[in-house]
Amino acid sequence: MGSYDRIKIKATNALCTAIGFLAGCALVVATLFMAANIIVRPFGIAIRYIYDLVGLSAAFASALSIPYCALKRNHSVMDIVLSKLPKKLRAFFEAFSGIISSAMIIIMIYAGGKYAAEKTRVFEKTLSSGMPTWIFRWVWVLGMTLVLLALLLETIDFFRVLLGKQVDSAFDPEEAPELTDGAGDTP
Repeated sequence: MGSYDRIKIKATNALCTAIGFLAGCALVVATLFMAANIIVRPFGIAIRYIYDLVGLSAAFASALSIPYCALKRNHSVMDIVLSKLPKKLRAFFEAFSGIISSAMIIIMIYAGGKYAAEKTRVFEKTLSSGMPTWIFRWVWVLGMTLVLLALLLETIDFFRVLLGKQVDSAFDPEEAPELTDGAGDTP
């Protein structure tokens, strides 16, 4: 395994651990808020603004869970046609697709960042509780930026396959079946 692959795997694992932890904490917070609200309801007590808190926690978790799956390469892949192609031809189509997808995500990040900046200027908040929501718009932009990072790493791997290089996406080749030639051999 080359030094690029080692650094990539180590950095990706560290980043996944961090964002996975943060997303998990947000889900725990949302669950605890809802559980507390359900427990106190029979006593005639309602926790104020609970739905705002749960909604914002869920938004935070979602914004980080999507790049987590992309970085771990645990996303759904419907690879019916490309899986039948030779390794280099498949890498060409995957790299081309990565370039187009990257361009689309860059446009989404730009539009989302512009919208988040606009909402930040007016200090957007929820109507019921006045909790700030503009912060979560930036979390979405961060999440999409991390998705772009995952896509770029994957696209670089496919360009490396095109150049005939050995590509290691994980220490265990079974963790990255999309870069194997079908027989479990990493390209």
